[in-house]
Amino acid sequence: DTALRDISELLTLGVLMKSAASGRSTSYELAGLASQKTRYDDEELEILKALESGSLRVVKDSARQLEAHRAAASATFKKDERLNIRISSRDLKQSTSSLLKKSSS
Repeated sequence: DTALRDISELLTLGVLMKSAASGRSTSYELAGLASQKTRYDDEELEILKALESGSLRVVKDSARQLEAHRAAASATFKKDERLNIRISSRDLKQSTSSLLKKSSS
């Protein structure tokens, strides 16, 4: 069976992990995701709770709003401007040192 052969290969490569159930209840998980606990922030938990309770509703004109959100997201990550700054080497070293200390803590 081709599907079984493919699954066996993915298990051998460590891409999939077999669940504890067996027989007709056998299922698989992606190996990297099986051991990770998902952490949600408060806003994500609120959305998840609303989704699970069925209280989410379709927004009027959702296609237009979705496109507006896509455009905003695209603009957020678009790097279309340049900024050149002249700074003394002493100030640069201090700034770099300060940033490294902040990033390591």
